[in-house]
Amino acid sequence: MKLLNIFFLAFLISARTAGAQTVSFKITPPSKKPKLAEPFKLRLEASYAGNYAVKIDTASIDNKFFEILKIKQLSSKESGGASAAEFEFEAEAFSIGVSTFPEITFQFSGNGVALEAKSPSFQLEIEPLFEKAKTGEPADIRDIHPPLKFTPWLWLIAAFLALCALGYFLYARRKKPAAASIAGTQKDARTPYRRAMDNLEALALSDLWAEGKIKDFYIGFSGIFRLYLKEQFALDALLMTTAGLSKELKKTGAAVQTLIKSRELLERSDLVKFAKFRPQQKDSDLAALREILGELTPPSGRTPATPDSSASGDGTIEQTKNGTKTDKVEKARP
Repeated sequence: MKLLNIFFLAFLISARTAGAQTVSFKITPPSKKPKLAEPFKLRLEASYAGNYAVKIDTASIDNKFFEILKIKQLSSKESGGASAAEFEFEAEAFSIGVSTFPEITFQFSGNGVALEAKSPSFQLEIEPLFEKAKTGEPADIRDIHPPLKFTPWLWLIAAFLALCALGYFLYARRKKPAAASIAGTQKDARTPYRRAMDNLEALALSDLWAEGKIKDFYIGFSGIFRLYLKEQFALDALLMTTAGLSKELKKTGAAVQTLIKSRELLERSDLVKFAKFRPQQKDSDLAALREILGELTPPSGRTPATPDSSASGDGTIEQTKNGTKTDKVEKARP
């Protein structure tokens, strides 16, 4: 970097007199561009009239972009009534790019007066600490060891895990009971209404409520209703919010009172699941859901329980001649 001389005129303001003096500054920047977080040095010379003692006010230095590490007075000379004092500053830069070196406050004292003046701020270009080597030039950092032979450990480990997974899959498939395979091929012939009623009976006979697992009880309760709506009306009820599901239910042509009761029941379940609401008893909600299922299901879909469902411990539904349904639990699964 070329040597830069900056002359600045400032007025010395006396703390005790109204007189003014003139001071000029000569700034000698670093010989090369400073680098980030690397100490550098610059010089600052103040020329003034009269014989004054000079010192730097370090408390007033703005350390926003630079940190002053050390200040050293190099010389102090007087000739023909004019004086000059030269200081050397050692500093570090905090940011890359063009930054402004702060003003430096000089304090002058002598002849019973105390004066001060500030040197001008100026800009310095700060370079990164590490730079990439240009094309055709050697890099600053080189390997100290020769290149090592690369072994594809990642691919070997992935292949080993894949073989383990394949072996486990074949083993599990070989050990799978034949009865489970046959049961998996059987299709549940129950209607959505019948399946929901059976699931409600199983939930009512479970120990969740007695064990104080109210949240788990209502998670199952809400899931039974949403699964019914998915199967009966082809709605994506398991993934929809209560508000969105209520809007879709309006398209099914259900009665207004049924829609209102459905939304209230879903919102009540949400309060238990997400707001820690604890109902005092479960029977009213179970009865309300049975009533809603009956109102949403056409008579043709209200089939009685099959012998298989009775044998498995599910509840059965009986219908009277006038269409009124009554619940009867035949057998509870232990």
